[in-house]
Amino acid sequence: MSLNLSEKQKIIIFCVLVISFAVIFSFINSALTLGAYMFIPSIVTLIMLFILTKEGKTKEAWRKIGLKLSWKYLLYAFAIPSTVLLASYFIAYLINADFYTGYPKGEYVNHFLYPLLPIIIFSVIQTVTLSLGEELGWRGYLLPKVIANTSSRLKAYLIIGLIWALWHFPLIFIAKVYNTEGNIIVTTILFVVVVCFLSIIIGELKRRSNSVWTASLFHSVHNTVWGYISPLFITGAPLIYWSGESGIITVVLYAIIAIFLLKAPDRQKEAGSKT
Repeated sequence: MSLNLSEKQKIIIFCVLVISFAVIFSFINSALTLGAYMFIPSIVTLIMLFILTKEGKTKEAWRKIGLKLSWKYLLYAFAIPSTVLLASYFIAYLINADFYTGYPKGEYVNHFLYPLLPIIIFSVIQTVTLSLGEELGWRGYLLPKVIANTSSRLKAYLIIGLIWALWHFPLIFIAKVYNTEGNIIVTTILFVVVVCFLSIIIGELKRRSNSVWTASLFHSVHNTVWGYISPLFITGAPLIYWSGESGIITVVLYAIIAIFLLKAPDRQKEAGSKT
């Protein structure tokens, strides 16, 4: 038996469930907590699709989620976060060269492909596992529903961005395993802001490609590139306020791209409307 829910009711129930599961998971004291946490949105998506509404049996539900590949947008999904994070750390280095510590003594990069190949490999692995665990929910299930029930795409992206950021709060304030460096109030505010801009970018790329894989790859590359560059720099303040996952420079760069994507013509959609 399935529930006869309106689209707005589905949105509300989804959000309540992901936040509730997040709070529960954050009390589990385990090294696996962070990895398991990333599957919460996909778990809730499956609950919605196959237990509460039975939409999972229809092709339309999966079409909206978007399981087809879009190679053009996969390239964007790889290039944008890579460029932003590399530029962010480079600008931070120009501001203060002491931010850069380099590789530990005795270690060095002797080939360009050394950092590139691991980034590609780990990005692909994360794309089909951890990042998909999130994106199947955020951009696959939730995004089309919120867009259809709000007055603008921007409003939809910001709503999802705030929910996405709020979903991280149990990790930050209860489990205390995420965003642990620096002043927690300042870093959390910066984190919420960058997540909202990321929500615009990833949301727009997913909407244009109608592929959840685009969103998942972007998410993976952002995490992987950040993970590879950050050990080369000092940890904690003041660098985290400038660069990294949610420093001021990173926020500004992602904001510029978000504004550009919102204003850029969607040639694929325009072509479809003319046929």
